[in-house]
Order: sequence, then C-alpha cells, then structure tokens
Amino acid sequence: DDNKDAFVLIIANEKYRYSFPPVPYAGNDSRVFREYCMKILGVPERHIRILENPTKEEIQTEGLDRVKDLMKVTKGAGNLIIYYTGYGIVDYENMPYLIPANAKYLTSTKWGKAKAEEKESTPLTKKEVKRFLEGDCISLESICTQFDRIPMNSFTIFCDAGFDGRLRDGSTLFTYPHNTGKTKGMKLRGNAVIFCAADFTETVYGFEDKQHGFFTYYLLKTLRENMGDIE
Repeated sequence: DDNKDAFVLIIANEKYRYSFPPVPYAGNDSRVFREYCMKILGVPERHIRILENPTKEEIQTEGLDRVKDLMKVTKGAGNLIIYYTGYGIVDYENMPYLIPANAKYLTSTKWGKAKAEEKESTPLTKKEVKRFLEGDCISLESICTQFDRIPMNSFTIFCDAGFDGRLRDGSTLFTYPHNTGKTKGMKLRGNAVIFCAADFTETVYGFEDKQHGFFTYYLLKTLRENMGDIE
C-alpha cells in the first residue's frame, strides 16, 4: 500500500560548477534511492522531489520550502525523509554543513591556486573557512531547525557525504583547522534521526564495483533485506 503520509526530498550533488571535482556515483545513488522509496517504502511518486546538482538557493526554495508546505498539510501525520549525497564540510567546532553545487569561495583562495601536490600542505585559514561556510554552505542543523514548528510523525535524514575534506577515493580535497577538544552537538527535535556515512572526522568512500557510495549501497541493501525497516 502507498505510504501516503511520507514525503521525500532527495538532494544529489554529483557535478559541481566550479573548482570541486565530481562526486562519483552520486547521481546513481539518488536515482536508485528514489526507486527504493517507491518500491520498498511505498512512497507515492508524486511525494518524492529530487534536486540534481542544485544551488544553495534551489535547495531552499525548490526543496526545503516546498517540503515544509507539504508537511503542514499532513497535520502531524507526515513522515519526512531527506537524502543528501555530495560534499560536506564541518566548521571549527565540528558542526556539519552541506556544500551546494554552486559553492565557489574556495576557488579564490590560495588553496584554489595551489598545484595539486601542494594542496595538502596549503590549509585554509579559520577565517577563510568561516566565510565559505556562511556564504556558500548550508548547516545541517539549520535544515533540521526549519521544521521545528511543523508537527510530524517522524523526520529522518540520510547523508552520504564526507566532512573530513577528502574525496571518495581518499585523496585530499582541502585541509583546515579543527577544534580537537570537546565540541557541542546539534540540537534536534525528539523524533528526528540523522544517519551519516561516517563520523565527521572519517573519510567516506565510493564502491566502484557497485557504482554507489558505500553508505548508500548498504543502506539500499538493508532496505531491501528488511522491507523498509532500517532499525
């Protein structure tokens, strides 16, 4: 039967417009996840919105704002799923951000001008990272808090993204300073759950043989084997 109260927003960033290299298999990850949502979770096709390589503005206006309007109609009975695949980054306090497809600040830094072999030894400064985060990125916590006042039955986020500055093959994308001490956690509503591919200090890899990110491949496998129950 259709899961008529479920809504899904899929954000897939495989092709970045400026200095960031492509994210291998992100497009395939998102398309197959969409099929699983329909065939295994029973989400109606009309309840699934997929954004391919969206800008920061499109993620908000074409994605989050539209989903918020739909969730309000369910009057508390809705189940929301947000799936993201692409690049991520954390701030100095290790709070996670998503990097939209039109992010470009890093292209104007010394990192962007460095030769490939120099990138790992040319870290971004704390000020550069802060400017990039505020201007080009989207805080994962801010995505969650946008739905704080909207009643819903459940809120689940799947995030197939690395936040450690490395590519899916393990090579360095960028380096920058981190707070190695105790950091604050995200503030989430009681019925919100976030599944991330790895800890924010760990590298997220691609699964070349399966043409998926490792996280998405095993997420899909779990959904298939458990008929939608991921617990």
